[in-house]
Amino acid sequence: MSLALAVRLPSPSFRLRSTRVRSLATFAAALAACAAFAPRTAAADDDAELPPVGSPDAERMVVTATRTPLALPRVGSALTVIDAEELELQQDALLVDALERVPGLTVVRQGGPGTIPSVFIRGANSNQTLLLVDGVKLHDAAGPNRETQLDHVAVEDIERIEVLRGPQSVLYGSDAIGGVIHVITKRERGAPHVRASVEGGSFGTNVETASVRGGGPRHYYAASLTRTDVTGFSIATTDVAGDRDGYERLALSNQLGFGGDALGIDLGFRYVDADVEIDSGGSPGSSYADARQFVGRVAPRASLFDGAWEQTLAWSVNHARRDSLAFGRSRFTGRLHEVDWQHTLRPLEALAIVVGAEWEREMMAGTSSGNALRVDVDAYSAYGDLQLSLLDAVDLAAGARVYHHEIFGTEVVGRGSAAVRIPDTGFKLRISAGNGFKAPTLGQLYDDTFGTNNPALEPERAVGADAGIAWRSADDRFGADVGVFANWIDDLIVGAAPTFVNANVAEARTRGVEASADAVLLERGSALGLLRARIDYTYLYTRDRLAQRRLLRRPAHEVSFSATWSPIERVDVTASVRWLDDRLDFSPVTFAIIEANDYAVVDVMVRFAATGWLDVYARVENAADEDYEAIAGFRQPGVAAYAGVRIDLERLWPR
Repeated sequence: MSLALAVRLPSPSFRLRSTRVRSLATFAAALAACAAFAPRTAAADDDAELPPVGSPDAERMVVTATRTPLALPRVGSALTVIDAEELELQQDALLVDALERVPGLTVVRQGGPGTIPSVFIRGANSNQTLLLVDGVKLHDAAGPNRETQLDHVAVEDIERIEVLRGPQSVLYGSDAIGGVIHVITKRERGAPHVRASVEGGSFGTNVETASVRGGGPRHYYAASLTRTDVTGFSIATTDVAGDRDGYERLALSNQLGFGGDALGIDLGFRYVDADVEIDSGGSPGSSYADARQFVGRVAPRASLFDGAWEQTLAWSVNHARRDSLAFGRSRFTGRLHEVDWQHTLRPLEALAIVVGAEWEREMMAGTSSGNALRVDVDAYSAYGDLQLSLLDAVDLAAGARVYHHEIFGTEVVGRGSAAVRIPDTGFKLRISAGNGFKAPTLGQLYDDTFGTNNPALEPERAVGADAGIAWRSADDRFGADVGVFANWIDDLIVGAAPTFVNANVAEARTRGVEASADAVLLERGSALGLLRARIDYTYLYTRDRLAQRRLLRRPAHEVSFSATWSPIERVDVTASVRWLDDRLDFSPVTFAIIEANDYAVVDVMVRFAATGWLDVYARVENAADEDYEAIAGFRQPGVAAYAGVRIDLERLWPR
């Protein structure tokens, strides 16, 4: 993917360039029209020539835990899945809205939409979490910490989100010390499926989406366009009349696939053009960034010997450009090129062997305050993972990766997991352990804009383990999952006072408990209708061994609860509450360590199927008007209301 950011002085209206909007909108419309008039292929026995995409079977399978499709009950790692139905019920406007409900995750927002949130998995740093979209890394190679702009991911495209917790360097290399967030987008087959939506609400918010998906036995296509325009609110602690921190985003995506069981190819790209206005350091004032990102992937695939040997050769690009007026004018371009050749061997029905090789090149170029910089680095790795199923009740996995970095030499990491299902009880026991590493970013090594770079840095290293027990009732009405975890992270890179030069001086220890439960309290057809509920809880103990205190911005306790009541088939009413405990933070004024107050946020959502093809929905966010700051010095929005309509032409003209 490529992200490009262009520096420009924002106009008072803070709008995207109209020519860019028109050109992309025209392209998207043309693409949608082509898809709409594509031949309608009747479903036939030939559908078996290509694995179904977006089917119920696919929804019960996950791919992130082993890099191969695997039924969720057979996964030995801690994995949470959020599907498209939950995203619609909760009316998640941004990806981080959904992640806030995942046990073991803490989401800390810097302000309104468009700002870069921090996502801590089990207390690990945000830049130690890897974000993938359809298998492609989304981070900005030129970012100081290889940060990822989660708000640029369009929720409307998402089929499901798989959140894998614990060190995952064996399967995914560097950047996965905390875990992996894998966004898998929608694909369909059959007649063209067209959807569109319009939403408006508080803070001058306007969101429009359009998508088309479909295909036949030997091909599929998907295209979508999302435009977001938010006038915004002042995120500074001290409100200033007329100060608005706005956000605009234009997101375009396309996926195509051709072929059958034996041979095929998948192609896809995503493009984002976004403007964001933010107050520097939590103080009112103009600070703008204009970002563009292009991500592309080409992946030919082959299956030999009736599926006993499958291979995929994937080439992906991530080009990012970021122009900013924060702390002076700057422009940085990051590029990530990756080739991954993966083989999956199934010599026995109960045995799968995944082996592969990767090449990766990261490039960074930029100018800031008159300083110019251009660097690149290569990395090579080979990995393998063995998956064994015994007695249809025990699933074992073990793997290793040898990783060679052009600067830091060779690292060897390993991992293992086990899942044991107790027949006829609904119980599953799981355990996993592994180690990981994270190479310093190019920015940490070479960007001397603020004089904090350090070419002598070494990789961060981590060891993690977890164990848990899960239960599901035979009628699928009730479920629960409880687990414990511990992580040891060494050689943490921090900018220690008084110079704030990056150095491997910190060590962190984290441990805790993750728990979740869901229930269908009333079934559809009862006098009161359908009632569903879910609760997630995280206890997190963290310790910064250098500073002898808790890690910053990590609460010890976090609870998320939601309930959905459907009094009649066409109506869904959802209420949710999220509570975060006290936590340590920096004062934006004195930079002293302070204790931030706990807070609770209540949201209420309503969805009404007005007709078979038209949905009307509305929500109130922060319904109790909680006054809080997730990060000290940056206000969060007060009570806000939104409403929209969604048209689904598949339901108007069934296939």
